[in-house]
Amino acid sequence: MPEVLEQFSPAKINLYLAVTGIREDGFHELDSLVALLEFGDRISAAVHDSGQDRFECNIPELGWDPNNLVYKALELYRDRTDFSKSLKIVLNKEIPLGAGLGGGSGNAATMLKLVNMLNEEKIDQTILAEWSTELGSDCRIFFGSGIQRMRGRGERMESFPCRIQKELKGKELLIIHPGFGVSAAWAYKSMRESFRDRYTDPEKSASEIELWRSGEFEELSFRNDLSIPVDAKYAAIPCLKNEFLRRFDKPLFMSGSGSACFCWIDPSENKDKVVERVKECWGPHSLVKFTKLR
Repeated sequence: MPEVLEQFSPAKINLYLAVTGIREDGFHELDSLVALLEFGDRISAAVHDSGQDRFECNIPELGWDPNNLVYKALELYRDRTDFSKSLKIVLNKEIPLGAGLGGGSGNAATMLKLVNMLNEEKIDQTILAEWSTELGSDCRIFFGSGIQRMRGRGERMESFPCRIQKELKGKELLIIHPGFGVSAAWAYKSMRESFRDRYTDPEKSASEIELWRSGEFEELSFRNDLSIPVDAKYAAIPCLKNEFLRRFDKPLFMSGSGSACFCWIDPSENKDKVVERVKECWGPHSLVKFTKLR
């Protein structure tokens, strides 16, 4: 029997996301703080001798083609190495599509790690991380740990030790997804075309991020500039944000380009009441997941 390797592919959240302008290459300039979650997908891979790859996924709309980042990651690895064996790949997805939780990017990064484990001639992880930026701006996040600062179009990553990292890692987190996705490409395009005057000044974002390095949790400055176009189009998201403030006195934050949102949960919180209100607002098919930072 061929050896089957399995890896966890975590979701991510943007604790802070400022869009500070447009680069010469057409991408937006970002300044963001990102953390990985204990919630995510699982991918397994094994060498087999059929001569072609086999792909199984619990999400039927994910086909084995260049639109699939797992496919692109495997082909990129083959292009850069002598690895030519065919694989059987099984992807069990828990992260919704179009959620702003980095599901596709995380899967791509995890696929690079998996195929590298199956290759007799291993590639250094730092090189894999560099390759991953060709698959997606935020793929590099998934080669790091703890709270990370992401700049540029997402390719410039650095660890971001801060006073509250341990506190945040121990806090329970609620992830909510409304059952529909938001296109990241649309969100950035809308920001550029309709909300250019709402970009954050780079000096302001830098000073706000410094609050994370030295401030107390309650005083931290949360931001997600992509909420501006998303809230304007998808009324269900600001409606739930307002409801959480009114009902639970709790701010709700969108991750990435949406549509998933998150909030912190106190140990004394009545989780059933929170879940009940989400289902009332967003329907029975919305995802409600309790998790923590990795």
